Amino acid sequence: MPASSVKSLQADINRTLPKELAYCLSQETGPFEKAGMRSVDGEPTIVIRNKDTKPGSEPGELYVPTSGPALPARTRQTGPRRPGGELDPRCDEADSTVRSSTATFNKFNAVKPISAPPNPLDLEQLGRAGGGVTA
Repeated sequence: MPASSVKSLQADINRTLPKELAYCLSQETGPFEKAGMRSVDGEPTIVIRNKDTKPGSEPGELYVPTSGPALPARTRQTGPRRPGGELDPRCDEADSTVRSSTATFNKFNAVKPISAPPNPLDLEQLGRAGGGVTA
């Protein structure tokens, strides 16, 4: 990965943090409609469609489990962002050309052990050196 991409990657990762995800989901403006039932990872969910026709908005769907906590199981962007409107830097990228995307969430509050691989690379050191890593 080129060192110049680290900042953009970090911004993308930050958007998936629960606090940021909750904020961005709350910014959707509707109109909303129930769009049926679907299964996510074998669990039944209600699909809420955001037809969002306002400038700067993106149509999408939110999948919410029918039992347990009302936490998102999946979000989908189902079309491109509409021209115009104000963009929120916490949720939107001005130069985004994304037409569709899907994010599936599970195991909320589960803690998975993480360990560094042997001889990990330090992306900050690579950035200062002007180098990069390609996968």
